[in-house]
Amino acid sequence: MSDIKILVATHKEFYRPENPLIFQVQVGSALADHHIEGILHDDAGENISKKNRSYCELTAQYWAWKNLQADYYGFFHYRRYMSFKQNFPVTNGKIQLKRWTPYLEADSLEGDLSPYDLDEMHMRHVIEQYDVITVLSEHMDVTAYEQFYRIGDLIGRLLTLKKISEK
Repeated sequence: MSDIKILVATHKEFYRPENPLIFQVQVGSALADHHIEGILHDDAGENISKKNRSYCELTAQYWAWKNLQADYYGFFHYRRYMSFKQNFPVTNGKIQLKRWTPYLEADSLEGDLSPYDLDEMHMRHVIEQYDVITVLSEHMDVTAYEQFYRIGDLIGRLLTLKKISEK
């Protein structure tokens, strides 16, 4: 049986599904006020946890690279679990697309995970068939630069409003 470790980056406590393939890791642990109990922390062993403000969830990926041994590695981004419900294998560089949500928000994910095929045996079956598994891309109609600019501008305006209201 393959050794599979899927890390879920987090900085706060949330529902933990019972699945031996899924491991939550607190990112930025070196900067946190406290360690979340019962999960992994990215400030153990060789790490870049103190650089979390610059590298975000990549501190967990660096930590895994330097400190975890497995046959298969996986990463779920900040409480978002990839659904294993549908598979779209690539053949000759082409994929037959069907519209569906490629991930689940863990803040609303509890109890019966069977509708998402997040049970250990099904996940093992899928993971061991492929070299790479990823979600379908989403077309956002905006570049990363434009998105960052819009959010940065919004944050700047909110901070300005906050300063004015504090006077």
